[in-house]
Amino acid sequence: HTVERVPGTQGLWQAQWSAGGRYIAAETDDGHAIVFFDSRRPKWIELAKSDAAYLRWSPDGQYVYFKRIGTNVACMRVRVRDHNVEEVVSLKDIKSTGYSGGFWIGVTPENEALYLRDTGTEEVYALDWQAP
Repeated sequence: HTVERVPGTQGLWQAQWSAGGRYIAAETDDGHAIVFFDSRRPKWIELAKSDAAYLRWSPDGQYVYFKRIGTNVACMRVRVRDHNVEEVVSLKDIKSTGYSGGFWIGVTPENEALYLRDTGTEEVYALDWQAP
């Protein structure tokens, strides 16, 4: 029941623990890379070079999802095992919404990306839901 600083965290922010608690992913403070920490081999390793924001772990701990920021905005993911980076979906023409500067990303138990899209205030919907 003690609190300890994780070594080598200077210059890192937006850290996220993996579901199993073994890994930590973080952004460099300049936002140009994602690094991760393996508690079994306690050192930080560069996972991907990318203009990244809003990190989220997949439930199985195999991927880190993130928003690639800049002119070619997209939801991306990087596989921890081999550092393979892939585009999940382009967000170039999608107006996003959410907290903290207008974006949020999540991941389903099936490793599907979730994000919030701003459809504006002109469209109003009503839903009727009946519980089983």
